[in-house]
Amino acid sequence: MSASLKLTLTPASQDIAANKSRVRVRLTISTAYGTYNELGTTAGSITLDGVKIADLKGKKVYINTTTVLYDAEHDVAHNADGRKTVTASASFDVETSVRWISAAAELELQRIPRASGITFPTIVLGSANA
Repeated sequence: MSASLKLTLTPASQDIAANKSRVRVRLTISTAYGTYNELGTTAGSITLDGVKIADLKGKKVYINTTTVLYDAEHDVAHNADGRKTVTASASFDVETSVRWISAAAELELQRIPRASGITFPTIVLGSANA
């Protein structure tokens, strides 16, 4: 019996003003050799940047197929410098002899340019500090 998870992260869009990106999170399971759980007594979860975004309890898995367990988009805040590498992990219990399996993914998002400016001290012309 065998089963494998595939977790993918894909950039969807950017919000430059809000310094964030939208990321598509997709998790699939491929099964073979009699691995299945048509009763939906499965368990598992997905985390994105350390935050749980999905509970996979009760997902049905069928023999010799690839099943989409999760597919959704989420907003991810960038760092103050506009950079961000997003990480995700998933674990899933097929509730057969396979038991717990896991997957992980990482995506370096396109940097969002941040506005920079120069500040000058207040100077009064004709004064001692001019």
